[in-house]
Amino acid sequence: MMLDPCVFSMSPPRSKAWNCFKKKNGSEAICKVCSNIIKYSGNTSNLFKHLKKHSNLPLTATTVDNVTVEIDSSQAILNRHLSEPIEPSTSKSSDTSTNLSSEIASSHTLEEEMVDSPLPAKLVVKRPIVESFNRASHFQEGGYRHSKITMSLLYFICKDKRPFHVIDGKGFQHLLKELSPSYKIPCATTLKQLLDNKYDVMKQSLKKTLLKSFCLSVIELKEQHTGDYISKILNQTLEDWEIEKDNVVTIVTDNGSNMISAVNKTFKKIDGKSRHIPCFAHTINLVVEVAVNHSSVNNLISMVREIVKWVKRSVKNSDCLRKSQMDTGIPEGSVIKLILDVKTRWNSTFYMIERFLKIVDLISPMLLRDCSGPSMLSAYDIEALQQLVRLLKPLEHVTKESSGEKYVTISKIIPMINCLVAQLNNIKPSTDSISDVQVTLLREINKRFGSIELVTPIAISTLLDPRFKNLHFHDANACSKAMSTLRKMMNNDLVDTTTTDTLRECDAPTTETYHFWNHHESLALGQKTNRPNYDGIINDELSLYLTNPVVPLITNPLEKWEELKNIFPLLYKQARIHFAMVATSVPCERLFSKAGATITNTRNRLTGKRLEKLLFLGCFDEEDWF
Repeated sequence: MMLDPCVFSMSPPRSKAWNCFKKKNGSEAICKVCSNIIKYSGNTSNLFKHLKKHSNLPLTATTVDNVTVEIDSSQAILNRHLSEPIEPSTSKSSDTSTNLSSEIASSHTLEEEMVDSPLPAKLVVKRPIVESFNRASHFQEGGYRHSKITMSLLYFICKDKRPFHVIDGKGFQHLLKELSPSYKIPCATTLKQLLDNKYDVMKQSLKKTLLKSFCLSVIELKEQHTGDYISKILNQTLEDWEIEKDNVVTIVTDNGSNMISAVNKTFKKIDGKSRHIPCFAHTINLVVEVAVNHSSVNNLISMVREIVKWVKRSVKNSDCLRKSQMDTGIPEGSVIKLILDVKTRWNSTFYMIERFLKIVDLISPMLLRDCSGPSMLSAYDIEALQQLVRLLKPLEHVTKESSGEKYVTISKIIPMINCLVAQLNNIKPSTDSISDVQVTLLREINKRFGSIELVTPIAISTLLDPRFKNLHFHDANACSKAMSTLRKMMNNDLVDTTTTDTLRECDAPTTETYHFWNHHESLALGQKTNRPNYDGIINDELSLYLTNPVVPLITNPLEKWEELKNIFPLLYKQARIHFAMVATSVPCERLFSKAGATITNTRNRLTGKRLEKLLFLGCFDEEDWF
């Protein structure tokens, strides 16, 4: 350890006070503990007087440059060197400091002592005692570090759906002890109190947030789920969150009659029309259910289902299927399993058939060797299933893409229906059974979505999306009606066009190898080719906006409107309103999965109110929580 040469640059200080001061000039010295400048006049009276403010500072220790070297009485070498008075900067003192440095270096490497990780060395370089005391106080209950770690612990419980008794686990306690030995883990009761306080704080904070997909409330229904009872709960939620009913643009639910009734009883109709919009994904599910239950393919799907059950019920068959895949050179980590469908999720039927067709060549020999197994499908049946998968693939893509909650979905409904019909028409089945399914699908789509362009919120959202605009409208009257309604909204906002809020950026949907938007790209290319020329000046915002070509499909519409807001301020305000809508109620369905992962067998006494707070706080990200 090399002592600071500045200590030896002044005239010989005989007093021990100079161990805690550094000479600035002939009449001033700097305190190494608090860095204050103290005046002195040839003596150390003022210095000692100042040191009384640091009552816990031992003058028997050697203090150099704000670092206190504590001496272990068992080390004779250090006692011998540090007990000697500090001499002026001479060759002898330089040799002494050099010898001291070499002896200490050979005996032990000096490291800075931290409160959380005390060193086992006999000689430790410490921070000043005042600073050490302050650092230690941070880990006491109510201290800065204690509060920070406790909030992180509560975030871990809410975000990862962990039970409160996770803090009682031996492994968890050992982990925290290693990370921060000075931290005392609070009890479960304290954490629950902090949870209640955090819920109230974040709830008030969220009321001021705009354009963000968020879970406001998860309420336990304790009565029969009638329209009247659900309407009562909706009114209580709106009142609790101080949301005016007139500010609610639309409500998206499934097609249940009780939900539609509750919405109509809670919210007044606008221009004679309900604010309710059926869940797009749920309606697609109803379309596909008719197709997969068609008599021409229902028997084939049942046969696949029985084979999947036969493999899954037997450990022997599952092991045989896994071994067959590994014998073909597939690594153990890449071995796939069969999927069994769920009645309430049509996509699971699609995934079951798709996975079965991937490994059908390995399943067939297994069935031939077992006479008690189910019947195997013929080559004709397998070909029919392959065509059925190609027919259902566009619907699976539509369901997934419309179910997002972190990107705009409402404006995609009309374009996706248009592209879906085009995709289905381009498929040419070679079997009569799949041709019948194709006709059934097209008929059901027209039945349930034939008037989708007349749904005003969806039509306006499509017009406001710079990727689509009026490109996918087939009904000219519906498009004209939507434009007329949009102009009325713009005129109502003409008084106040200023806004300080910005559209929140969102994540784009995950890109896949399957290309669904071929029809849209051909329409966009035709628009650019056949774009009319306007020689006159267009003063109408909407007309000027629609005359410009659509932007590429990968463009984020929210980011694009941030670029256009100064050019089309009235349209920008409407985009902020309409893009906040969602196309499906899938985000709410995901809450059921989260609730199921939270209420487990070990947490079956969790109350509905506590569950609501856990799910609410679990939706926050780190930047919002801390």
